[in-house]
Amino acid sequence: MQVWNKKKVFEEAKFFLKEYGELPGRSKLKKLGRIDFIMAVRRHYPGQMTQLRTDLKIEPKFKPTNYWTKQRV
Repeated sequence: MQVWNKKKVFEEAKFFLKEYGELPGRSKLKKLGRIDFIMAVRRHYPGQMTQLRTDLKIEPKFKPTNYWTKQRV
C-alpha cells in the first residue's frame, strides 16, 4: 500500500509522462487499474487533474470554468 501526498502524486504523474508520453485521463487510468492514483489526485492534489497538468507544463484537456465568455466565442 502506497502512502500518498502531493509530492508522490506529482512524481507518479511524471512516471506516466515518461512511460506513456502523456498523463492519461481518468478513463484510461481506470483501464490501467490505477484507481489508486485517481483517488490520490482527488485527495492530495489541490485543483486535481487540471492543476496537475498545469504544474507538469502540459496542456489541460479542458478549459477552466468560465473560460468561454461572449468575447471569446
